[in-house]
Amino acid sequence: MADERYNIFRSTVHWRYAMARPHLMFFDARLIFFIVPFIFHIRWWTFAVLVFAIAGFTVPAISTIRSRTSCG
Repeated sequence: MADERYNIFRSTVHWRYAMARPHLMFFDARLIFFIVPFIFHIRWWTFAVLVFAIAGFTVPAISTIRSRTSCG
């Protein structure tokens, strides 16, 4: 019965990890919807959309990390 609360890595699984954003490497996994069109249709404007999407997903993530770690 006690083994049911452990995952394959033998660590405790907490409910709060269900709301965590999925990541591919250090990027948000939702960027795949911008990476795939760029790979199949390599143009300057798809590259610009990809760069703006990366900035759009990264800047809020960095600001929330900084707000959690700031004193005050």
